[in-house]
Amino acid sequence: MTTSQTDWQQLAWAGIKLLAPSDWYVTQLRVTQNESYIRMEDDDMVRFELSCATVSPIQQINLREHAEAILSKMAKEAKKRGEEFSQSVDTKLVGRHQVKGRDVLTFSWAGRYIGEGMLWWCGKCGKVLVAHVIGVKGERLKELAKKLFTSISDHSEDEWHSWKLFGLDLKVHSSMRLCGHKVEAGFVRFQFKRGDEESLEVARWSTADLMLKGTTLDKLAAQVLKEHLKKFEISYRHVQFGSSSHEGIELYGKAKMPLKTFQLFLRQLTKRSLMPKLRGLMWKCDNTNRLFLVLAITASEGMSEFEHVINSFKCH
Repeated sequence: MTTSQTDWQQLAWAGIKLLAPSDWYVTQLRVTQNESYIRMEDDDMVRFELSCATVSPIQQINLREHAEAILSKMAKEAKKRGEEFSQSVDTKLVGRHQVKGRDVLTFSWAGRYIGEGMLWWCGKCGKVLVAHVIGVKGERLKELAKKLFTSISDHSEDEWHSWKLFGLDLKVHSSMRLCGHKVEAGFVRFQFKRGDEESLEVARWSTADLMLKGTTLDKLAAQVLKEHLKKFEISYRHVQFGSSSHEGIELYGKAKMPLKTFQLFLRQLTKRSLMPKLRGLMWKCDNTNRLFLVLAITASEGMSEFEHVINSFKCH
């Protein structure tokens, strides 16, 4: 199948964006402050891996040296398995002009499977990316890999990062770090934090009609937020959300108990005397039969970020 016959999907996380075939799905995701890793598979095998690490933008990276080290390790592993392995460095599958001036080096390898690889370094953000597109012998892999590699963007042009994974599609401020995520059949949740007290949670549930059978959205929200109800006095109002006027409830909460004296003292010293507040929105998307939740805990001055997240959210 050629790239023109392939349906493509866009993925985004932690400042990175790319296109991948729509029948590939994410099976692994790891994100820390300076590193990230993603793996995609189809129904038969691993098809794509990308790892990213941030170094100093002034630290020049020897891409050929890195590529040779990667291929040397792969060759040793193939030898242990008793498999033949061949490799080629600097295949020129992608050039600097195709990746907006980043330093780039492509390579290829063949063993039990075949692969097209790419290393690149961005002098603006300091990110070093290593990507592999994997296929089977006889597959027209170069064309597919070239389209995927040239679609990659390694940093946002503003302070907002797109997150487009597992049926979620929104923008989160770059100062928010992913601290946890959960992916199960019918349920996805991403949790972000900034410091010790500010957090953002986004979640998606499938089969909204079944979840709401015999109950209401506000009662379901109370179940979902039962841990937060221990710490916050939460009120709500019914709203119509989005251009499709989805049924939703808007949530407001204030802390039940004052902070400990020492914490309050530290807040005053750092001029952060405002108590944390909760703000949220939960709604049903009739177009996709899904439920969504966006929940922020932050100081009052941070609520404009919540509005930005909500306005960026695409549920269908």
